Amino acid sequence: MSNNSAPTFEGFTVTCKLGSGSYASVYRAYDKVSNEEVAIKCIDKRAVTKTQADSIIREIKILKMLEHPYIVKMLDFFWDDRYVYIVLEYCNGGDLMKYINDKRRIPEPVCKKFMIQLVAGLKYLRSKDIYHYDLKPQNILLQGRNELILKISDFGLSLFAHKHLENEKAGIGPRGSPSYMAPEMLVSNQYDPSLIDLWSLGVILYECLHGKLPLPQKTVPGIVEAIKKSTLIMVDINLSVECKSLLKQLLSYNPRGRITFEKLLKHPFIYSEDSSPPDEETYKNAIKASRDAVKTDFERDYHAAFNKYCSALKYMMPFVTQEKGLASNSSETEEEEEKEVLEEVLSQPDVEELDEASTSGTKLSQLTYEQVALLKTMAKATPKMYDGLDVGYSAQMYLCEGNYRESLDKFMLALSLLIPVLRNEPCGKRRELLVIQVKFWLDQAESLKTLLKANDDLRRIGNPLYEAEEVGEDDINVQDFCRIT
Repeated sequence: MSNNSAPTFEGFTVTCKLGSGSYASVYRAYDKVSNEEVAIKCIDKRAVTKTQADSIIREIKILKMLEHPYIVKMLDFFWDDRYVYIVLEYCNGGDLMKYINDKRRIPEPVCKKFMIQLVAGLKYLRSKDIYHYDLKPQNILLQGRNELILKISDFGLSLFAHKHLENEKAGIGPRGSPSYMAPEMLVSNQYDPSLIDLWSLGVILYECLHGKLPLPQKTVPGIVEAIKKSTLIMVDINLSVECKSLLKQLLSYNPRGRITFEKLLKHPFIYSEDSSPPDEETYKNAIKASRDAVKTDFERDYHAAFNKYCSALKYMMPFVTQEKGLASNSSETEEEEEKEVLEEVLSQPDVEELDEASTSGTKLSQLTYEQVALLKTMAKATPKMYDGLDVGYSAQMYLCEGNYRESLDKFMLALSLLIPVLRNEPCGKRRELLVIQVKFWLDQAESLKTLLKANDDLRRIGNPLYEAEEVGEDDINVQDFCRIT
């Protein structure tokens, strides 16, 4: 592979270089078969030291073990006489450092979502007995545009927890980048490995919120001196009490005063009923529910499949984050206005009780066939109402056929016709039936919108609808075959 020409990889089409370092370059490429966009890390075996070679081998072994929505996924790796190639999922948002530089200061609600994702990723790593040891914004990749998903990457310095004592005996010193390295690693060789990533997490949170590091010193001696003096870390007074509390507990110079990971999971800034870190069990449930929905879809039981997709979304939603306030969307504004109009109509206390024979327990739900026939007959005198109902019933047909996007388009068209009519509709039987029908279709449209919007997120968390091929521990000996050392 010449330095002056674009590299060629069998099975991939390279589009551009994403970056390069002392011994590796990263390229953006497409898989020629699946058309999947990937990042290929090319490592020059002749340019690496023994320590760097060990780091590369360790990273490949660790990445083989990992599959989590907030950790960058290794798709494959291969080698030739000169290079080792690691194929990774492509993250289109760059890294967190670039994002911080672009935004200067990230709003606290967005930082909270970022922290929830990072904590979920770290929780998964700890379940695999792994400490990262080099957490920093440059090693956190972003995927998506308005809806950002963070991916922890670069496991070259990571270690298994049970290896810590071996490293101490071998005299292995500090690991990581000084600005993000725990104080005890810089001033002492004695440290608790379970607390190292927590200091780094605190530095990342601080930098996201303030646009700068908690300790501004650039050199290792300067950082060490600031640590020994226990330099006061200034925090923005406008932050919430929960946020300031977490920063204080993460950025404790004394490791004994630093929050433990178990307590971090329960901290109010991280944990709440509607924003708790999604765990591996939730991920497995999401995969199972999604596959069940796909199976039902293939069996052409579309109505049941739709309900199962909606059920699967309940598990998926903790993995779907939305960055609000940093991007505006006119269509979302229009949808909110439409909802407000409907809420105003439905809140009017003039909907009379329908008699028991006509409702059959379907009030504010789906109309019976008899009620549908009655409503259509009564709507003939109002062309817009009749047309809107006709479009809405065709949307239901598309839904039953499994054509979800066409169904959503029809539902939205029907609602755009019916809501203005409903607003001016006088009290009476026709209005009562129309309220029930419109509300039911609005609920259907919202479910379809969520389903279609989540489709990209389902792919981003590892295409859970199909079983992934797993590489067995004994399939290959990385060190023997790569021959890096």
